[in-house]
Amino acid sequence: MVAPLLSGLDQAVRRTVMALADRLTSLELLTATTVWTGVTFTGAWVNFGASAVVEYRKVGDVVTIRGLCKSGSGDIFTLPVGFRPLSGNQVFAVDASANAHARVDVSSAGVVTYRGGGTGSTYLSLNGISFSVTA
Repeated sequence: MVAPLLSGLDQAVRRTVMALADRLTSLELLTATTVWTGVTFTGAWVNFGASAVVEYRKVGDVVTIRGLCKSGSGDIFTLPVGFRPLSGNQVFAVDASANAHARVDVSSAGVVTYRGGGTGSTYLSLNGISFSVTA
C-alpha cells in the first residue's frame, strides 16, 4: 500500500516512512474495538434476564465482560482465542445474590469459572470483569 508511493524517495526516507506505517498498523490493532458478543454457556448456566445478557468485547488489548447469569456451577463459558488472558488465572470478586460476593476466574485457556461464594443459582454478576490480553 505504501511501497508504490516510496519509489522516488531515498533509502533513509523510505525506511522511515515504512517504520511509521508499521507503527500506525500496530496502533490501529491496539485501539480496535469489537462489538459486544453474547456467550455460549456451559452446563446449566443461563442469562438472568433479557436485559442483563452476558457478553464480552475487546477494546484495544482489554477484554471486558458484562451481564448477569444464574442456575449453574463451575465453568460458565469459554472465551475465544484472542480474548483470553496471556497466562495464568485472572481472579475477580463479583457481586452475587443477597448482597454477597463470589469468586470468578478467567484462565489463559479462556474458561470463565464460578469458584464459589454467594449463590450462583439466584444471580451472578459478571459486570466489571476486565483484563489485558497482552500483559
